Amino acid sequence: MDIRQNRPDNITIGRIVDVDRQSRSFTTISDRDLSSVIRFNVPREARIFDIFGRPMNFSELRPGMRVQVRHAAFMTLSIPPQTTAFVIRVIR
Repeated sequence: MDIRQNRPDNITIGRIVDVDRQSRSFTTISDRDLSSVIRFNVPREARIFDIFGRPMNFSELRPGMRVQVRHAAFMTLSIPPQTTAFVIRVIR
């Protein structure tokens, strides 16, 4: 099943600063713009890959990991803005 439901999506690269295991979400900060903080909500259908491209579990995400996140094009107006992650790749 494609959890994107044919919606356009975006890619964000950043470093994880917080992981909320209860709400299945994490917060990143962009390497290029330190004021760019985003909270990603991670549905169970989201795909998560380690640095070698192998599948990994949400529980293995840690602060400090640099990730590439394919996510919904929309964001909430909250602070920080929130959106839904579809694919998460650890890149360093």
